[in-house]
Amino acid sequence: MIKYKNTQYSKLLNYIFIAIIIAISVVSFFQINSKSLPLTPYLITISVLILILLMFYKLTITIDDEKFTATFGIGWIKKTILLKNIDTKAT
Repeated sequence: MIKYKNTQYSKLLNYIFIAIIIAISVVSFFQINSKSLPLTPYLITISVLILILLMFYKLTITIDDEKFTATFGIGWIKKTILLKNIDTKAT
């Protein structure tokens, strides 16, 4: 049974990555400079940026009867700690 669950979105990171993706796409699409970015490096760059955005756009903390879980983005990065292993007497 879940005792606590909270999700926090990284608005600043999301805005920055979306702005960078749009800027690179606009520059590539309209060929603003004389040497436009070739298609393969463009696709690789956009894919990496989108992947990073999907991995870190939110953080979800879940606490149930036995464990504490922190999950980033779509869930590829997840850390689980058993509650019995947490020292509550530490200062």
